[in-house]
Amino acid sequence: MIRVNIALAGLAVCSATAIALIGQPTLQDKVQASAGELDTVIQSRSIHLDPAEVNQLMHDSQVRLQLLDVRPEAAFNVFHLRDARRVGLADMHQLASHPKFDTKALKVFIAADEADAEQAWRYATAAGIPNIYVLEGGVNLWLTVFRDQETQARTADAGRALKAGFYAALGDRVAFAFPALAASEGRVFDSKAKRLSKATKPAGGCGG
Repeated sequence: MIRVNIALAGLAVCSATAIALIGQPTLQDKVQASAGELDTVIQSRSIHLDPAEVNQLMHDSQVRLQLLDVRPEAAFNVFHLRDARRVGLADMHQLASHPKFDTKALKVFIAADEADAEQAWRYATAAGIPNIYVLEGGVNLWLTVFRDQETQARTADAGRALKAGFYAALGDRVAFAFPALAASEGRVFDSKAKRLSKATKPAGGCGG
């Protein structure tokens, strides 16, 4: 028994030394370790919310919602959804304690298309942040549906670069940054967001 205890003590010391030398796994390590599972969820499209569903959530005063835009600041300033906040991908390593993330809110990552928003979703999921989604088709599909009024447009119709037509940095000072509910009437989509307990929306505003 004494030999076993000595051996266990020695193992504990070795493990502690190894942790001290190697360090705790980074968020990037966690993303890489669970890459298969994360990619499976992304490919299932279960986390991608249709623009019409996001618009409905924006209009629902009983939904606590955070819109998190991961595009560069210049693109964000040209146009963004009403009450969206900008969160750069370079800041993703700080997600676990980032004050911009409300654990009690339903959160939607937004990019020009989907790629960067999906990457942000990977980081947030690995960090243990709950209730997170991706805007399907990104800002481009949003503009196609609500600005260009192509009500039945899909992700493949939106393109990757920010759609043209802005003569200035307008931010959210345009009607299609917060479309009327009627703007997406007749659009067919699957509702995917899991509604949380009803709560008052947090105060909105632009972030950088």
